[in-house]
Amino acid sequence: MDRDMMASLEQLKRWLGAKSVTPKNLPPGLRDLYVGKDGNYQIKISPTGDVWDFDALGHFLTDLRKVDPHVSGV
Repeated sequence: MDRDMMASLEQLKRWLGAKSVTPKNLPPGLRDLYVGKDGNYQIKISPTGDVWDFDALGHFLTDLRKVDPHVSGV
Protein backbone atom coordinates (compact mmCIF):
# COMPACT_ATOMS: atom_id res chain seq x y z
CA MET A 1 0.00 0.00 0.00
CA ASP A 2 1.18 3.49 -0.65
CA ARG A 3 1.86 6.06 2.05
CA ASP A 4 -1.38 8.03 1.46
CA MET A 5 -3.50 4.89 1.77
CA MET A 6 -1.74 3.91 5.00
CA ALA A 7 -2.24 7.40 6.43
CA SER A 8 -5.94 7.25 5.52
CA LEU A 9 -6.34 3.87 7.19
CA GLU A 10 -4.60 5.10 10.33
CA GLN A 11 -6.93 8.10 10.44
CA LEU A 12 -9.93 5.82 10.00
CA LYS A 13 -8.77 3.63 12.89
CA ARG A 14 -8.52 6.71 15.11
CA TRP A 15 -12.03 7.84 14.13
CA LEU A 16 -13.50 4.39 14.75
CA GLY A 17 -11.89 4.33 18.18
CA ALA A 18 -13.28 7.71 19.18
CA LYS A 19 -15.34 7.84 22.36
CA SER A 20 -18.72 9.48 22.72
CA VAL A 21 -18.69 13.20 23.41
CA THR A 22 -20.29 14.11 26.73
CA PRO A 23 -20.30 17.36 28.72
CA LYS A 24 -17.92 15.74 31.20
CA ASN A 25 -15.21 15.04 28.63
CA LEU A 26 -15.39 18.37 26.80
CA PRO A 27 -12.67 20.95 27.44
CA PRO A 28 -13.97 23.43 30.06
CA GLY A 29 -13.83 26.36 27.63
CA LEU A 30 -16.12 24.58 25.19
CA ARG A 31 -18.39 23.09 27.85
CA ASP A 32 -18.88 26.51 29.45
CA LEU A 33 -20.35 27.81 26.18
CA TYR A 34 -23.27 25.38 26.41
CA VAL A 35 -23.68 24.39 30.07
CA GLY A 36 -24.57 27.05 32.62
CA LYS A 37 -23.19 27.24 36.16
CA ASP A 38 -26.55 25.90 37.35
CA GLY A 39 -26.19 22.86 35.06
CA ASN A 40 -28.82 23.95 32.54
CA TYR A 41 -27.99 23.44 28.88
CA GLN A 42 -28.12 26.14 26.24
CA ILE A 43 -29.87 25.11 23.08
CA LYS A 44 -29.86 26.91 19.77
CA ILE A 45 -32.90 26.83 17.53
CA SER A 46 -32.97 28.46 14.11
CA PRO A 47 -35.99 29.08 11.91
CA THR A 48 -36.24 27.51 8.49
CA GLY A 49 -37.54 30.80 7.09
CA ASP A 50 -35.87 34.14 6.58
CA VAL A 51 -35.47 35.90 9.97
CA TRP A 52 -35.77 39.24 8.19
CA ASP A 53 -39.26 38.27 7.01
CA PHE A 54 -41.33 39.53 9.94
CA ASP A 55 -44.26 37.21 9.17
CA ALA A 56 -41.97 34.17 9.21
CA LEU A 57 -40.27 35.45 12.36
CA GLY A 58 -43.65 35.94 14.02
CA HIS A 59 -44.65 32.35 13.25
CA PHE A 60 -41.31 31.12 14.56
CA LEU A 61 -41.71 33.00 17.84
CA THR A 62 -45.30 31.81 18.21
CA ASP A 63 -44.13 28.21 17.80
CA LEU A 64 -41.32 28.69 20.33
CA ARG A 65 -43.66 30.24 22.88
CA LYS A 66 -45.92 27.19 22.64
CA VAL A 67 -43.04 25.21 24.10
CA ASP A 68 -41.80 27.86 26.54
CA PRO A 69 -43.73 31.10 27.06
CA HIS A 70 -40.60 32.69 28.54
CA VAL A 71 -38.25 31.82 25.68
CA SER A 72 -35.44 34.32 25.20
CA GLY A 73 -32.45 34.81 23.00
CA VAL A 74 -30.89 36.76 20.22
